[in-house]
Amino acid sequence: MVRKTKEEASITKERIIKAAEECFCEHGVYLSSFDMVAKKAKCTRGAIYWHFRDKNELLYHVTQSFRWPLMAELKGLSSGDEHILNALVSMFRRCINDLSTESQVQHYLKLMIYRCDEAETYKPLQLSLSRFMCDFEQLVKDAMCLSISKGELDGEDKSVIITNILLYSFYGAVRKFFITGKSQKPLTEFIEILDHILGEFVINNKNYVLDESSD
Repeated sequence: MVRKTKEEASITKERIIKAAEECFCEHGVYLSSFDMVAKKAKCTRGAIYWHFRDKNELLYHVTQSFRWPLMAELKGLSSGDEHILNALVSMFRRCINDLSTESQVQHYLKLMIYRCDEAETYKPLQLSLSRFMCDFEQLVKDAMCLSISKGELDGEDKSVIITNILLYSFYGAVRKFFITGKSQKPLTEFIEILDHILGEFVINNKNYVLDESSD
């Protein structure tokens, strides 16, 4: 009986975290209340307070539950035989596809990029946002350094330009995706920008061959 009770409590806790994730993304962290979360989780406010002291603690568990495939893929890049820039194009294309179809990815990027204006008010969101930005941007920079070492780019200046345009274009595309009610146009435009940037700075490099299979 005790084991069953613990299992039920664990299930309820996960259901609350999932409901809070949806509420935070739909209404924003500030406007989301425990009443909203309780209704969506089909539990009582008391059940929420049993597991979480306040909204900050609940938000902490929400942000800790996220896993973004692109981060794992970027960490897996190596300096072996893999063509770094082709791999980077493929990764971002998969990410854009995931953003269109995967609710977990939508929720993560919505909180980290679109709802990030509330980060100053909520410390867990601020910490997660800071870690997200630092880790993500550093991984892209590391990929560019690898591409230079492999002769895919012929200078640090190009890598800095590509990195900045890539990151800001991606952030902009994600924000527009949510602002426009999940229109596909901003995502399509981002892919076009990505291909254009690589074409402008890299295509003329004899070591670079655009991987058409990444479409």
